[in-house]
Formats: sequence, C-alpha cells, structure tokens
Amino acid sequence: MAKKTDIKVVKDEVQQDDALAQLKATAKQFSKYMNDQYREAVSYTPDTSKIESVTVSKWVKMPGAFSEAIGLPGLPIGNITHVYGKPNVGKTTLLMEAISNCQKQGILPILILTEHKFDFTRLSKFMDADPEAMIVLAAGSLEQAYSFMEKILRDIRAGKIVIEDEDGKDLIINTEGQTFYMLMDSIGNTMSESELDYDVEDHGKSMGKGAKAIKTLTRRLNHLLGKTEVRSKCGILLLNQSYQSMPSYGPSIETPYGGDGIPFSCALSIRLRRKGDLKMSLKGKDTVIGLETIVEVKKNHIAHTMPIGTVYTVASGMLESTKEALDNYKKKFLK
Repeated sequence: MAKKTDIKVVKDEVQQDDALAQLKATAKQFSKYMNDQYREAVSYTPDTSKIESVTVSKWVKMPGAFSEAIGLPGLPIGNITHVYGKPNVGKTTLLMEAISNCQKQGILPILILTEHKFDFTRLSKFMDADPEAMIVLAAGSLEQAYSFMEKILRDIRAGKIVIEDEDGKDLIINTEGQTFYMLMDSIGNTMSESELDYDVEDHGKSMGKGAKAIKTLTRRLNHLLGKTEVRSKCGILLLNQSYQSMPSYGPSIETPYGGDGIPFSCALSIRLRRKGDLKMSLKGKDTVIGLETIVEVKKNHIAHTMPIGTVYTVASGMLESTKEALDNYKKKFLK
C-alpha cells in the first residue's frame, strides 16, 4: 500500500508541474499580446532572482553608517524615499550626503528648495560636494515644488530636460545615459496655495487642505516615476517634518506632516529621531559637535524588513556610532 501511495504522490506532482508549465506558457503568450496591443512594455515577468530587482534597478549608494542602519545599499532609483522627523535630527545632513554621493556616482542631483536656508558652504566644505555640479530650483508653494518634479519626470520620459537658466535661456539636457535624483527640502515647512491665499482661517482645516494636496500630488508623482522610460533614470527623496498627534485613545504619536499622504506612495519611509548630543571641549568650553541619531525604517517595500540603527550625525555626514569614527572626525575637522 505504501508503494502505491508513493506512486500516486509522484504522479500528482508531475501533473502539477505540467499544469504550472502550461500556465507559464500561457502567461508568456498573453504578455506578448498585451505589449503588442498597446505598443508599449506594459506587461513583464518579474525577476525574483534578487529580492530588490523587482522594484530597484539602481541605487544612490550611501556611506556605510547609514546603509547599515537601514539594511540597504542606499537610496533607491525608481522609487520615492520619504525621510521625516522633528527639527535637528539629521535630515539635512542626510540630504547633503545624498547630493555628495550622487555626484561621486555620476548622478545629477536636482535640489528643490522651499525653506531657502540651505547651507551650500557646509555642502562644499564638509561634504566634499560641488554646488555647481547640481541644479537648484526654488519653489514658493507645495504645488509649485511638485510641478517642478512632474515636469522633470515628463521631460526625462521625452528624452530631454528643458530648464530656464538665470539669463532666461533654455538649458537643454539630454537624458540618454544620464541618471537623475530629485531632493525636496522640505514638505512640512511648505504651504499650499490655498494657505498662501488666506482661503483658510482655521488651523485644523488648513492642515487638512495641505494633507489632501500632499496625498494627491505625491500619487501623481509616483505614477509618473513608475513609467518604463523613467524608472531606471530617476529617484526622489522627500524630506518632511513631524509633529505629535493625539489618537482617539492612548499616548500621542509622532506623525509626518500630511499624515499618510507620502508614506502611501513611497517605497521607503525612514524616521530620524534624536537620541542625544555629542559634546567635546573646544577652547576650554563644552561644545555640541553633533548628535546621536536613531534611524528607524517605518516602511520598506524593497527588502520587506524594518531595521532600527544608530549613527553619529556631524557636520561631515553620518558616522558609525563608535568612538574611533568620532575621534577620526575630530582630528580631521576640529583642529
């Protein structure tokens, strides 16, 4: 009886394998049919040989301290990365590191500023980055900042980027073979057009309008970023502020501005938290030279893990949270 049962199991497995093979063949034929009908690569077979290959084709590779903290090589191209936290937790430092590493890897950084307090001297002096090897756009509202990013994504899809320079002339950039990375600083401190026009007097309603705008605009941005011609050529980093919100019950929680508007559309969401100050004696006075930052992955559709790590955040970037790394920084920059 045992042998007959074994034979039946083997037969069932063979039948299952044949059915799966037939299903694969059908899927392949149907995929070709859809691409032929729409004359576009709308259908594809996911490559799962590497877990990240499903969503990420390239990375802005970041220094060891940050990449180890999030468990990824860096910031993904083809996706939106959302970084949020309270003031002075290391968000701007991370953005500057991203710009510097983009330049080192031949990726053109495009910085969209809404806060207008970016320190270009620090970028060049401590981050080893060239402010002239990037594009800087100044936005006066949420809608304008997102319109800049949408235009760039549409231009990448068309094969060229057209930007007006200081003299009013068109600057044309051929996107063939070029990768771009857009960085917005920042969401939380930027008003929507309805707020700027004083249409809303009540603060709660004002935040609601801002959150609705953020959700709609980010979804549109994510839609454009997902286009085949764009996915391997551009990535986006959105910096955001956070605040303490009160749920219907329980303690207050830290919430990014706009609520779930950005996390809904992003592939990677990272929260930065302040653990404490880094101090040393300079010229006989106790001086804060940086901070210890907790890096917490809150959403991860790339590797499906949510690690928590700690880094030292200083003027030159994020360091491993070790005495040796901090001593090396002091020797190089704090003489």
